[in-house]
Order: sequence, then structure tokens, then C-alpha cells
Amino acid sequence: MNEYVQKNWKQVVFLFIGFVFIGEWLRPLEVVTDTGDIFYFLVFVLVSFVLLYFHINRWLSYTIKLLIILFSINRIHFDIPIIQFEWVGMFLNDIIVGTGRLVSQEWMLLPNPFRTILFFTLLWIMTYLVHYWLNVKKSMFLFFILTLVYITVLDTFTEYDAKISMVRTIILGFLLLGILAFEKLAVKENIQASAQVFQRWIIPLVVIVSITSLFAYAAPKAEQPKWPDPVPFFKSLNPNSGSGLGGVKKAGYGEDDSQLGGPYIGDATIVYETEVQEKHYWKIETKEYYTGKGWITKTDQTNTQELEDGISPLPPDPTKPSVTESVRGLTNFYPHVAYPYGFERVTFDSKPNYQVDYHPYTEKLRPLAKGEPVSITNYTVQYRKPVYRIDKMENITSIEDVNDMEELSESEVIEAKSIYEVYTQLPALLPDRVKELAEEITEESSNWYEMTKEVEQYFDNNGFVYEETDVLTPGDEEDYVDQFLFESQQGYCDNFSSSMVVLLRSVGVPARWVKGFTGGEFVKNLEEGKSQFNVTNNNAHSWVEVYFPGVGWVPFEPTIGFDNNVSYQKITETRNIDSEDTATEASAPVDQQDVQRNQILPDEDVGGEESVTDETVVTKIKNYILNNWFKLFVLLTVVSGTIVYIFVKRSRWIPYLLLIRYKFRKQDLSKAYIALLKQFERFGLKMEEGQTLREYAHYIDSFFGTREMTTLTREYEKQLYGNSEEANWIEMRELWENLIKRTTG
Repeated sequence: MNEYVQKNWKQVVFLFIGFVFIGEWLRPLEVVTDTGDIFYFLVFVLVSFVLLYFHINRWLSYTIKLLIILFSINRIHFDIPIIQFEWVGMFLNDIIVGTGRLVSQEWMLLPNPFRTILFFTLLWIMTYLVHYWLNVKKSMFLFFILTLVYITVLDTFTEYDAKISMVRTIILGFLLLGILAFEKLAVKENIQASAQVFQRWIIPLVVIVSITSLFAYAAPKAEQPKWPDPVPFFKSLNPNSGSGLGGVKKAGYGEDDSQLGGPYIGDATIVYETEVQEKHYWKIETKEYYTGKGWITKTDQTNTQELEDGISPLPPDPTKPSVTESVRGLTNFYPHVAYPYGFERVTFDSKPNYQVDYHPYTEKLRPLAKGEPVSITNYTVQYRKPVYRIDKMENITSIEDVNDMEELSESEVIEAKSIYEVYTQLPALLPDRVKELAEEITEESSNWYEMTKEVEQYFDNNGFVYEETDVLTPGDEEDYVDQFLFESQQGYCDNFSSSMVVLLRSVGVPARWVKGFTGGEFVKNLEEGKSQFNVTNNNAHSWVEVYFPGVGWVPFEPTIGFDNNVSYQKITETRNIDSEDTATEASAPVDQQDVQRNQILPDEDVGGEESVTDETVVTKIKNYILNNWFKLFVLLTVVSGTIVYIFVKRSRWIPYLLLIRYKFRKQDLSKAYIALLKQFERFGLKMEEGQTLREYAHYIDSFFGTREMTTLTREYEKQLYGNSEEANWIEMRELWENLIKRTTG
């Protein structure tokens, strides 16, 4: 084996082990994150190493890598053939949006394709660094240790099983360190690294590593770990850690509500960025079965239907104007759609060929790709704000009233009775005092609507407190609602909403538990009367819906400090009078910050629609500056820095302007000579006070090692003092150009 073959063989070994190491960093992503497939990332790393091995031209290498990135992004994020270029416009829009959010430090709002670009960039840098460490520095110990620490931590604290990864990394790592040690020793001792010398080193190394690895694998091991599990220890250091019974949960939407209760801590992570005409609740799902500890869905979860073109199966009120609002959901958060009341249609911006799966009981909307639920980034919802008729709701006193409702067909009557049976369910072990309290609250009410309003307002008038941290968890023999109503009387939305549903069911009013988000935090005013809100995990919320035959499911809000901004309408027999009960929704218990934020929003008339006010040019400019101050600051900094840089480096670019200016002029030595003196001054060769032109010319020639300035000065003096005819400008211009070019370096 000659030296050239040996050298390249070792490079192949180096790059192979480097590829394996980077692969160990990528494999856990499929388990600990929502990354679906790392195949494209592994291909990119492999191709990058191959290009480095063959020393491909830099620009050709860049082109190949960029093509792989574009192809991968198309396959990962856009379910559109790459030859159909509609996806390119979507992709460019994601780049523009992502760049803006990166500059404004809105990390959680970065679009998925932009995140993938950043990840490919990171892999690009990693492959170069690994190649540099292996083939130039001959040192990989730090990266080897970091890889071991990385997979060990993931094996300990996540579901990722890293046993094989650790064995593979240790074996290859020790082999690599041994080969690199030989390389450095050969250079240090000036040893001729022939094939024979290399074999004498590598064969014992492989034997030792193999024997120790086999011995470690075959050695007897304890059935149980001798060291205690470090996870409980680390969790014990944080008093806010843990989940489940007795633990502190984080704010946010979750699907498992079978065990409610206990404190929670806030989480300001942004989940959705919305552009809306007015602030409202965002519904996700409902649950119908109360267990005494929490809520579950007992209906068949597979009995779903596909919505054609994303159109809602629940017909909204056609008398209200249609409103279109956009939602930007954050990466890998929830595989469902959050939608407003009166929802008509959902349209996905980036993947128009998504299917929409709808569950008729939970009313949960899930986008599907190839039959599997997926998280979505951008979508648009169209809705008509509903207005609920109080006079119709007041006509319902019992479920038997549906038999006398002429507007209901026979099938609708059957459906109403079926809904009544499902949504008046209560656990058999519900304490009697809960039902007694419900009867006491509603004893003076004559219909379902009055009962509902009495229960909704009960919490405001009987000493209940909104609390997030000092919240009890029911014991094995305790009922969740009973504990809240009669013992603690303090809690958050789950306590209030669950209690209202149970109280209403106790007096025969069908009700259900609803989950979603409140409207979020105001960010800025937008064009066309819209406003931007950021919906965070802190805005996760639950409320109540009550079923009124002939009207449908109507939302109510029992939680202290919250208002769902629902409009009610009552029509009397003598004249039509709109008596709408509207309020500005709060995303948390009312505080001064909420009041100030709501004052920024556009005023609302009685119908809930926005009234447009004229803004002066000064006000618009002021609002624009306030809403975009960080971007403007960055832009001003960049522009100012560019101007300063151009000014500081003017001695480098002004000579080129002068060369262009005097290239085609004739007999203009005087002006050209003065311009040359100014350029020397900018360059740092300033003429001293009292110094003659010839002395200065000698100084310049000494600096550059020429005689050109002296010759040019002599001709300039002859022309200046009139002792000779015009100098030969063509010859002098060549000297002048040579001198001025020297100041560009």
C-alpha cells in the first residue's frame, strides 16, 4: 500500500467515524422531538463528507448542498411535486417571515421550513468542523466526550434508548483517538508513516478495544442498578416539578383530563399568532363524561367524518356578515385546528390538499396528511359571529318542550332527546349535597336559560376565588366538584367550568365541558381594522356550553375574571329590540394591564362589529413606529453602520471613481495632481506643514519604492509655473494611475 492510498484510506475511516458521530446526534430526534424522519439530514451529512473528501470546487459543492436542502424541504414540508413551482412562493414567504421573526427575536414563531433551513445550516457547519478536527487538527476528544454526554443524558431523562449508541460510540471513539494519536506522534517524532509502521500501531489497538468491549459485554451485570435513579433527585431540586396527582402542572392544552385538580405554573410560550377583527375564544374540543375526578370522552373516537373543503358541518347564522381571520400555529404544537364560534370553513395556507377530520361529539377538527394527524403552521378560518336568541332559550323548561316546537322536524326532536340523555350524565357516587345546592340556586328559575344564568353568576356572589397555585387535589374518596364547591372554593377555570356543568346536569339542564384558548395578548394594530394577538399556553382555558333545542349549543363563562364576549339577543312581541350582552374578554383575571391593553383595541358597537375611526398621518406614523420599533432600530443600525463603514473605507473606493473620471480627459494634469494629493492624505500620507512639493514627492517615492511621484511633480511644476508647454498627458496619466492604484491596497 503506497503512501497516497494509505493517506486516503485513513481519511475515509476518519470521515466514516465522523458521520457515525453526527448520526448519533440525529437519531434521538425521532424519539424526543416531533421530527418524523432524519433520512434527509443523514443524506446531507453523507454528501457533505463525500464532497470534502474529493476536494470538490467550493462553488460546485455549495450548489450541490443547496439543491439537496431545497429538495429535502420540498419533501418534508410541501406535499407538492418539486417540478410544480407553487411551493417555491410559499417557501420564499416562509423565509421572509422567518427572517423577520428571527431579527425580532420571536423564536417560537419561526415557520417550519425556516427552522429546517437553520437546522441544515447547523449540519453544514458541523460537517466542516468534524472534517477540520479530523484532518487538520487531528483531535476529536472533545467532540467524542460531548457525544457521549449527549446520548447519556437523553437515555437518562427521555424515552430514547441509547444503550447500543453508547457502545457503538465508545468503540469507534477509542479507535479514532488511537489513530489520531498515531498521526500526531508521527508528525512530532518525524516518523515515516509507512504501511508497515501503521499496521504495527493499528492492529494492537483494534485487538485491545475488541477484547475489552467483548469482556464488558459478557461480564455479569446486576439485575437492578446499584446507583439510585438520578431523575427523582433532580426533580426534587425544583419545588415546581412533577405532574399528576399532587404535582404542579404547567399551563397549556392537554388531551388527558381524567384527573383534574392541583396547582399549576404559568407558561408564556406562544402557541398561536392570530390576526383578528375582535378578540374571542378559540375552541378545540368538548368532553361529555364526568367521572368524579375529571372528564373523558366515551363516544367512539373512530366515528369521524371528513369535512369537504374544510367546511363546518354546523351551519352558522347566515344573517351575520362573514369574517375571515388568519392563524399562525407554532411548529409541532397541536395536530388540530383552533376555531372561533360560528366557524364556517378552514383553509390551510401551505398545504391546501390536507383533509379535515371532524368528530361529531367532541367537535374536534384535525388536519390529516395521508390519513395521519399532523400539526399545521398557517391556516385561515372563516366564521360568522353568532348571536343567541334569549327569547328562544327562555321557552325551554324541560326536554318535553321539544315535542311542541313546530320548527323542529321529527328527526331533530329525536336528536335533541338523544343529546339530553348523553349530556345530563352524572356519576352514581356524586354527593347528594351537590344536587341540593343546584336545586337551591335554581329554585326561583322558570326555564333552562334562567337556571343557566343563576348558576353562572353563583360563583361571583358567594366568595369563590380565582387561584392557580393553592389548589386542592381530590383524594381517592372525594369528588372533584364537591371538594371545590364546599371545601376549597378556590381554583382556576377547570374548577369553575366543571362545577357549572355538574350543577346544571343536577337539575336536568344538558351541558358539556369545553376546552380551548382565550383570545391572547394584544400585540399591535394592523391594517383593515384587524389586530394581532399572541395566544400562549397561559391562555389555555375551559368553559361551558349548554344545549337549547332549536338554538343549539350556547357558550357560558363561570370563571371569575373571564368573559367570552358572547352576544345575546332578545326579541319582544311588540317590537324588535336588540339587547346584546357584550363585554371585552380578559385572558386572565382582570388587572390593570388588561384594562390598558383593551383601551388600545378598536371600539366595538353593540353588535360586536368594529367602528372605524379616522387616524391622522401623525398617529399612523406613531403607531407604526411603536409597533415596529425593534425592526426599525435594527434597520437604522445596519444603515448607519454601512454608511460609517463606507466613509471609513473611502480611501479604498474613491480611487476607482477617480480612475474612471480622468480616464478619458485630455490635458488635465493640474486637477488630476490635486486629486492625487487629496487621495494620499486620505490614505494616510499627509503633507507636513512647510514641506515643498518636491520634498513630499520624494517622501511618496520612498514609501512606495518608485520615482513616479517625483517625475509627475516635476511636470506639474513646469505646467503650473508656465516654464514649458503642456506636458505629455498620456504619459503622465499612466504615472498618475500607477500612483493612485497603490492607495487601493
